[in-house]
Amino acid sequence: MVVRGRKPKSVGALRLTGSRRARKAPETTPPTEKKSAPSFRQPEWLDATGRAKWRELHRLLTGHGVIDMTDAGLLARYCDTYSRWRAARNATRKHGECYSVTDKNGNTRWIRYHESRIATELLRSLSDMEQQMGLTPMSRPRIQTTPGESPAEGSGPGRTTGLEKYI
Repeated sequence: MVVRGRKPKSVGALRLTGSRRARKAPETTPPTEKKSAPSFRQPEWLDATGRAKWRELHRLLTGHGVIDMTDAGLLARYCDTYSRWRAARNATRKHGECYSVTDKNGNTRWIRYHESRIATELLRSLSDMEQQMGLTPMSRPRIQTTPGESPAEGSGPGRTTGLEKYI
């Protein structure tokens, strides 16, 4: 038998995206007491900016059931990359994007600082990791949440899931 069409989204995914269909959809599992978010330790090698980002995202993403212990490496890499991007971005703000060089013929060229290039590459990496963790609007519907948890209880138009401020 051939089944046509898209596979229906879970109720949790519908609630996470704020869909109106989530209110109409029946609960697939009976409501149980909410599980406590799994806690895993942040790496010691993160600097202060990375540790602050870790605390912020760890609480948010584990609370919504988006990540668990197996994703600790991804979260650590994201926090480290975020910290390095902030440092490169601060250097770029301080010195500017480019500097001028005049050769012996009197011609002036503009050359980008290395920090500017590094910030651009790190921003690309951050964007990829944000999509993997569901921190972008397009990737959020594809995120599988932990069964039995309703990550955005009562979400709908005008309600927030807590992930919006990272976009």
